Amino acid sequence: MSSPPSDLSAVGVVLLVIAAALVVAAFRAWGAISAWPWVVAASTLQALRGLRLIAYAPTVQERAAGALALLVAVGLIALIAHIAKSGWRPFTTKGEGGVV
Repeated sequence: MSSPPSDLSAVGVVLLVIAAALVVAAFRAWGAISAWPWVVAASTLQALRGLRLIAYAPTVQERAAGALALLVAVGLIALIAHIAKSGWRPFTTKGEGGVV
């Protein structure tokens, strides 16, 4: 059986709001940081698949597609490494976005 709604206390509601705010702040702070390894892992997998296509594909078009996939994946990994090294600043002092 559930308790009637009149048993809610103001302290319990305040604690619930504070806990929800802390969870939202944690997701916001750590969400972007933890997403980068997943992107790098997916890009690495695509690069390895591109290498496999280059080595074992029966047609020239498939080998070219593998080479293109490899180049794009390596470029994306390099871009992420550059962003991680220098830091991502969405707005510079002039109001323009980009990597500084």
